[in-house]
Amino acid sequence: MRCSHLADELHQRGHTPRFVSKTHAGHAVDLLKERGFHVHDLPARMPHSSDISTWLGATPDEDARESQEALRAIGSVDWLIVDHYGVDARWHRAMRSVAERILVVDDLADRPLDADVVVNQNLGFDEADYADLVPSTSRFLVGPRYALLDRAYAAARRDARPKTAAPNEAINLLVSLGGSDPKNLTGQLLQAIERLFYPFDTIDVVISRQHPERSAFFDRWSRHEHLRVHVQPPSLVRLLAAADLAVGAGGSSTWERLCMAVPTVMVVSAENQRAIARTMAARNLAIVVEDPLEMADDLRAQLAALAFDAHRRQAMATSGVSMVDGYGTRRVADVMERLA
Repeated sequence: MRCSHLADELHQRGHTPRFVSKTHAGHAVDLLKERGFHVHDLPARMPHSSDISTWLGATPDEDARESQEALRAIGSVDWLIVDHYGVDARWHRAMRSVAERILVVDDLADRPLDADVVVNQNLGFDEADYADLVPSTSRFLVGPRYALLDRAYAAARRDARPKTAAPNEAINLLVSLGGSDPKNLTGQLLQAIERLFYPFDTIDVVISRQHPERSAFFDRWSRHEHLRVHVQPPSLVRLLAAADLAVGAGGSSTWERLCMAVPTVMVVSAENQRAIARTMAARNLAIVVEDPLEMADDLRAQLAALAFDAHRRQAMATSGVSMVDGYGTRRVADVMERLA
């Protein structure tokens, strides 16, 4: 999704973005095509699991060959934007024969990269983290200043203000964990906090169209009149604007919530989110429950405490909104145009 935001920005500037993507179970290729992007599908030859080494769906050499063929079919490629934890400098170097420049979007700083530009939108990182991992000529765009958000967030943020609900006033909750949610973590999480639904005026829940139990999910949660299920809305801007509090994962939606001044109980839904979550907790930008199903009592306690503490919600939101202004995608596109 963050690549689609950058693609939207580049398209608005008259450039021609195209995608190369593996068709893993739960992929978002159809969504990209609906948004008007050309997508070159690559077959997934291996099953996908939580182990990053499986995320290519092929060996690195096989994937490099298939990706090279896809780029040659496109023709002249001025920038190759790579957003994948399963490839490293060896893969990037293989792409140099078919792409003039490479931009890598990264969150981990855990492997060598061959990139002209490295974008890491997360807190807690700086150039020194990549000192031995990238060429000396690489340029770094690090921190939430470069968060790859949809264009709509910059405009919406102008009206986003930390909420000032009175201590006993009903508030609105947003639950959105992102991704295809293959294990129905959203449903399990809702079940864990169901007894806490009563303080909320509305509860908005977001799931993907690939959710594995979509029909059963609606049947189960439609019993609550003030709970509304949204299936993969094009943007969370409207729902975040209405939310006083969120339960969310530690991916890119972290920066959307900060931009829109929404305090969060953050759960870790993937291993690569753990470091981001801990940094957010250390800076009092979110309350983090790293294993929400194993720590259901802690999840309920933390959510209840924040739901009934308007002052703390406002303090968290004020700190967050000052860090993300919604213009990160434009800044990245500016750098790409200058270097080209």
